[in-house]
Amino acid sequence: MPRHARILWSDIKGEAVLSYAWRAITARSVVHVSVSEARLAEGSLFGPAFAIERFLGRAKIEVHNIVPENGGVTFLVEVHWDDWLTICTDITVFDEVPQNYTIAW
Repeated sequence: MPRHARILWSDIKGEAVLSYAWRAITARSVVHVSVSEARLAEGSLFGPAFAIERFLGRAKIEVHNIVPENGGVTFLVEVHWDDWLTICTDITVFDEVPQNYTIAW
C-alpha cells in the first residue's frame, strides 16, 4: 500500500535541493513527488496535515531529479517567482520495487 508524507517548506525561491528523511524509502523505491504553493492555516501551528492549505497561485513550480536513497529522498524544486514562497510537497512511496526493467538507448 502506498504511503504519503506532506511537508510544508518555507522561504523557497529559484532552485532548491530538498531532502526528506524517511526510513520507508530505499534506493530501490518508487517515489513520486508533487508540489504546490501552500500556507499554514491560521492558528494551526504544529497542527495536523490538513492544516496545510494548498492553492493554485501564479508561480510556476516544478519538481526534477527525484532520487530515492536508503532512508530518504532528495529532489530539486524550481520556483519561477521573484519572491520567497511557501510550498508544499506530497511525497508518495510505493511498497513494491519495479519488477521489470527496460534499458532504452
